[in-house]
Amino acid sequence: MNQFCPIIVVDDDEEDCLVLKELFQSIGYSEKVAFKSSSAEILDTLDELLAFEFPSLIVLDYNMPGENGLDTLKKIKQNPFTSNIPVLIFSTSISAESESQLKKEGALVCLKKAATHESLREQVSYFKELVC
Repeated sequence: MNQFCPIIVVDDDEEDCLVLKELFQSIGYSEKVAFKSSSAEILDTLDELLAFEFPSLIVLDYNMPGENGLDTLKKIKQNPFTSNIPVLIFSTSISAESESQLKKEGALVCLKKAATHESLREQVSYFKELVC
């Protein structure tokens, strides 16, 4: 990662990432967002960054192959260098039980991905508000 990105989105769904990229671009924030496609990729990225380069927010998909959002969240929060990075869980489906466990493990908030383009744009604007 060459430049500081206040938001890192972790999602294995390429289509969702393309939509999110377009929405971040539409609010003039695309250059401040990086995308990763897996737990391993975000954890490797965080290991390579210096503390002043850490993102201000990680938007983490819950349902991913391999390590899911909960597993990834635990690793981020257990690492003393990354434990203070806010992590927002963003997924198409999160049960009440899973949401409770995610918050217990340190998730800032859990959001269900919006079904409409306009609602999704509002969520993307919310992500930006969290870091600005």
